This record gives sequence, C-alpha cells and structure tokens, in this order.
Amino acid sequence: MEKKNTKGITLIALIITIIVLLILAGVTIAALTGENGVLTKSNTAKEETEEKNAEEKLQLVLGELVTDKLTDNTYNETDYINKKLTDNEMTPIGNNIVYVDGWQFEIDRSKPKIVQGLGRGELEEQIKIVANSTVTSDYVSGTVIIEIIYEGEIETIKLNGEEITVPQKQNGKYAVEQQITNNGNYSVIAKDKNGKFNIASTQVTDITEDMEIWNKEDMIAFRKKVNDEGRTFETKKAIVMADINLKGSDTDQWVPINEFKGTFEGNYHTINDLYVKSNSYQNLGFFTTISEKTTIQNVILDNVTIENTYESGTIQSYAGAIAGISYGTINNCGVNGGNIIAKKTVNGDDNYVRVGGILGRGINNKISNCYNKANVKGEMTNVLGNNTIVGGIVGTFSGGTLSNCYNQGKVDAIGYAIFTGGIASDISSKSSNETEVKNCYNVGEIGKNNSGNIIYSAGLITRNGFSAINYVATVTNCYCTTDTEYSFYYWNGSTPNATSIQGRIEANILKGYANNLGSAFESDTTGINNGYPILKWQLEK
Repeated sequence: MEKKNTKGITLIALIITIIVLLILAGVTIAALTGENGVLTKSNTAKEETEEKNAEEKLQLVLGELVTDKLTDNTYNETDYINKKLTDNEMTPIGNNIVYVDGWQFEIDRSKPKIVQGLGRGELEEQIKIVANSTVTSDYVSGTVIIEIIYEGEIETIKLNGEEITVPQKQNGKYAVEQQITNNGNYSVIAKDKNGKFNIASTQVTDITEDMEIWNKEDMIAFRKKVNDEGRTFETKKAIVMADINLKGSDTDQWVPINEFKGTFEGNYHTINDLYVKSNSYQNLGFFTTISEKTTIQNVILDNVTIENTYESGTIQSYAGAIAGISYGTINNCGVNGGNIIAKKTVNGDDNYVRVGGILGRGINNKISNCYNKANVKGEMTNVLGNNTIVGGIVGTFSGGTLSNCYNQGKVDAIGYAIFTGGIASDISSKSSNETEVKNCYNVGEIGKNNSGNIIYSAGLITRNGFSAINYVATVTNCYCTTDTEYSFYYWNGSTPNATSIQGRIEANILKGYANNLGSAFESDTTGINNGYPILKWQLEK
C-alpha cells in the first residue's frame, strides 16, 4: 500500500497557522495601539486627567492671588505673582505663560485667571505672531487682525481658547481676521504639527459697553459718546441709576441725543427739569429721532420745557418730551408736567408742526404703558393753508401699536388748519390692520380757544385715515371725558365725517364699569381718576 506525503501537508498547515497568528497579532496590536486603540485611549485619558489636575492646581493658586490682591498691600502683578507661582512649584515663562507639572497655561495677571491651556508643546520663537485690532466707526464691534510668519506648517490657531480655521499660507504668511463684539485682551496661540507654539495678544478697549448714569455729569458724558464720538450703543444699554436733575441756565440747555440705537433704561427714576429750546433741530425732545433698533423704557420726565422753533422753508417740525420722531419702541414712559410746544412762522407748501406729549410723530413703532401730564401746543402763525397737528400722547401715528396709554395734559393749537386730539391727532395705515390704537383714555382738556380758520377737535383722535391713499387704523377699548363735541373726527379720504364712538356720554356711564372696556382696565377704587376706569398698570406702579 502506497504512503501519503503528510510532510508537505503539515508544512502548509504550519505556514497557514503562522500567517493567521500574525494577522491576529496585527489586529491585536492595532486594537491596542491604533488611533482608537485601547492603549491609545488609555494614554489620552491619562493625559487629560493630568492636564485637568495641573489646571486645578494652578486655579487654586490664582484663587489665592485674588484674595491677596484685596488684602495684601505689597501685591503686584509681576514679582508678587511670580513668587507665588514658584513657591507652589510652578514656573512662569515670559509674561503670561506658566508651566505646571509639564503642562503650559496662559494666564491673565490683571484678574488673575486662566485664559487657556496650551498643552505640552515647546515654546517656539521662530513662529512670529503679530496681533492687532480695529473697531468699527460706530464702536459697536471690532476685528482682531492676525499675521503669522513661520517656515514650517501651522496646524492650529486659537483665539482666547477658541479654535479658528487655519487659512492657506500665502507668501510665507498666514493672515486671519476675526470679528469681535466685546472689549478685552485677545490672546492668539499658533501651533505646528509637533506641538511647538508661540503666543501673542492685543488689547481691545474702544467697543461701546453698557453705561451706568448716576448724575447730570454722567448723562452729559453719555450724550457726548453718542453725539460727538458716534457711539450708537447698538445692542448695548444706557442705564439710569438715580434721580437726575438737568436744570441749567438759558445758556446751558439740554442738547438732544441723536442716532442712539441701543436700550435706554430709566429704571423709573425721574429726570427733572429737561429744558430744550431750539431752532436747530427739526425733531426735538430728550432724543431727536428714535431708530427702529432703539428701545426707550421706564423713563419718567418731570417739569419738561420743549420749544421747537425750527424754521426751514417747507420742512416740517416735530416735538415730544421723549423724541420728535420714533421708529422704535417706547415702553413705560411718563411726563409728569411741563410745556411742549412747536412753532412755525414760515409760509410754504407742506409746512406742518406735529406735537405730542410723548412723541411728535410715530412711524412703524410701538408705544405702550405711557402717560402725559404736560401741556401740549402747536403754533403756526402767518402760515396759510398748512396744518397744526397736536395730540396728548403723539401728534401723528402711522404703523405699529399705541396701547395702554393715557393723557391728562391740555392739548391746544393755533394755526390756519388745526387738528387736536386727546390721544393723537392723526392716525392711519398704509395697509389693512397695520396700525392699532387700543386701551387708551384721555381726561385732559382740549383747548376751547383754539385759533384757526379750520378747526377739528376730538376727545381721542381727530383724523383716522387722514388722506385718500391711507387706510383707517383699528381703534378699540378707548374712552375720553372731555366736553368736545366728538371723541373721534374721522376723515375718510377728502370728505370729513364727524362720528362719535365711546364719547362723552359713554364715558359718564363707564364710572364703576371698567369691565366694559376689557381686561386692560380696572375700576378707579383709589380715586386717582375721578372714578373713571384706569389702566391696571397704574395700580401696579
């Protein structure tokens, strides 16, 4: 019987076995040492723990330095801090870098605090970094400009610890521009693939920040920042922190604030003795014009004197305690007393004065929870064929919402054609339901001595839809107690049509029946409005 050749088969099996073992060994090594291998992950976790421990160790020392800064009169940001670091076995390198157990951190000595971790890399002075900054002309934002020169390849760039995209290298340089919105120290770190790095910084101080206003001097400084320096305060706040008296002589009048685009927070403090008498501004008030980006809130004005005598051909004049014109938002503002007047004596087409207790004119804006107790008057002398438009809250209102407001001030006018309304003179919409007036009342006097060839007076609103191209606005839940013949004097197109809605008679019936006006009103149980319904927010304030 012939024997089989088993030696060849055994050799082949052995080779296959060895190959399989090698493959399995390779898989095992990869599983241990690859990018996602067990050993690699373990080493990464270990390094993260070590770095975290080093960071906490440094943070503890910096916390002690914060206390020392307040209690030790020998404290300084150089030698004192360096000694504290070295006493705790940490090594300061240069001005802002500290080595802790082999890890590097950037610190801010002025705070003191950690700015960012820099890893284990080696400081490389051949990486040249130049960091500068600029701010926009309105001081709202800025740009950090970074230029990096290095023969090698930069792998990462961080700005204040945040990684930013590394641009392509051009002419041996990396150029980066990063937008910023806050002041502060901006630190740049650039690293190559071997972890070698360098660091540079630039200080930004000119971006506008929130401003507290404690007195007249602060208020003037705020105005100068806006009017003279061009700071719009967009996205920022000016915050009134105390009652302020602006009283000055006739040569020390208040100059209105112009081009403000932030939030003016009055905190319900009273600004007394606002005195503005000028022929230099078309729009006159505490502000000239309120932009669509502006919010004025919780501002109380007392003893207001506004007199606009602007004369410039066919240009219209506007006056209001808060502003001449507003495209923005006005909430919870009040005028406790004074006189607001706009005058014109120049003949010419389209000559108007528009005056209101809060605003001369509101366009696509929002007015809510506001009141006026000042006298409001418009004068157009020696001017034929033109209009004097006066309202207790606003002269003309078109676009937006006028809600939860009341007027107690006298409304008066002189001119060729005069229009006086307890809340507003003219309201209109350019499209259906664009403008709404709701939850408002007037108990102020409508002047009986109005002098003019054409006189239209109403307890609430004189004209709704005041030209043929305008729609009427929506008016709901409003009343007046005046003895004018009409509460509303509607002007639909060019045809006057006197209509009484919720007028004098209805107002008398309303005593004790605030619910007839909806949920915004409350019965006058305190007697602040002669028993007539008041707005709920009046009790809340």
